[in-house]
Amino acid sequence: MRTETYLKRIPELPGQTYVITGANSGLGFALSCLLISKGARVIMANRSQKRSEDAIKKILTKYPNAKVTVFPFDQSKKESIEAFVNTLISHNIKPDGIVFNAGVYYPAKDARTEKGVALTFGVNYLGNFILTQKLTEQGLITAKTRLIYITSPAALKKLTPKLIREVISGEKMNRLKQYRVTKAAINIFTLGLMRKDKRIPFEVKGNAYLYHPGISASNITRFNWKFFNNLSHNFMRVFFHSPEKAVLGALLALTTDQDLNGKILV
Repeated sequence: MRTETYLKRIPELPGQTYVITGANSGLGFALSCLLISKGARVIMANRSQKRSEDAIKKILTKYPNAKVTVFPFDQSKKESIEAFVNTLISHNIKPDGIVFNAGVYYPAKDARTEKGVALTFGVNYLGNFILTQKLTEQGLITAKTRLIYITSPAALKKLTPKLIREVISGEKMNRLKQYRVTKAAINIFTLGLMRKDKRIPFEVKGNAYLYHPGISASNITRFNWKFFNNLSHNFMRVFFHSPEKAVLGALLALTTDQDLNGKILV
């Protein structure tokens, strides 16, 4: 089904506000554009100011009346996450939906957060956990809020305490396996939210969804060499579906009246 045909099923969204992390490119940018096309307000939570400015220019070129704002957000830093939540409070924003899209796939070797945690684990799992916790503690997640966590086909099927210890340190694990373990961890966390698992130290009022976008031509693979970047992105554009198509399921979860509670969306 063509993206344009599918979009006709999505209602108009005036007065609705959505937060999307990692929204300046790839899946986050595509979803932002689709929400804006329906009249929604989008809060982009991004780390790079330059790339955010470029993203806003692209959006305003296509949608001159777009309601879009960028707030600084670095998911590898607890202080930045807390500052972002405080910014939402200061602007009196209670999102109708939040898409936890920000993540890293292949960071610099041995890259770590300021707290010394392997960067892949710090961003892909711990950052999402902290953001969810802070939003909950500040009352920004209501019973009507929809939370979309992005998973991956690369996620490991099984986790062990040993794997968790190794991915936190990053010392005995290559970067691809770090990514696979952290996606498995976010799967377990999201399923715990969906099932109101008592082992999670806070209770989320909103509906949580685990969304598997398939393999798409996103910018998750980034290399230091331009040649490899171009090669990988050209390959993905030929063989995988577009970011606009990849996020249609997340768009449905954010906007539908169907009861999707407890479902994993693909």
